[in-house]
Amino acid sequence: MLDNYSEPQFVTMSQDGKLSIQAKNVQEAKIALKQLKAMKKGIALAKKEIVTKQQIIRAEYTDKNRRQAPMMRGGKGLGGIIRTVQRAERESAKINLANNLAPLEKEKFRLEALLSTIEQGILKIETYIIENS
Repeated sequence: MLDNYSEPQFVTMSQDGKLSIQAKNVQEAKIALKQLKAMKKGIALAKKEIVTKQQIIRAEYTDKNRRQAPMMRGGKGLGGIIRTVQRAERESAKINLANNLAPLEKEKFRLEALLSTIEQGILKIETYIIENS
């Protein structure tokens, strides 16, 4: 039923995040507003998925640290060597956490910028509709 009906696209977004709205009257502006709100929901959903992935990665790291034995006491001889190895392992785990989160964080910031752009577009269209109704 919905497959046969297709609204014209009044809103497009380029790869670099530039928003283009081509509505010539109030009726087209209302359709464009719906399209922007749908875009916003899709991007918000993608951002939510990224945040969930980040939470899972952080939870795994935290769980691993909770189950980790305390560092060995003693700072001389064999104890010092063991503590150095333990410290290196823990630092490596922190670096791995940061490396795993970095691409997700970058994508999250990109999506937040897109959401901001869409919000600005929604504001412009709503203003246009109010002024021309």
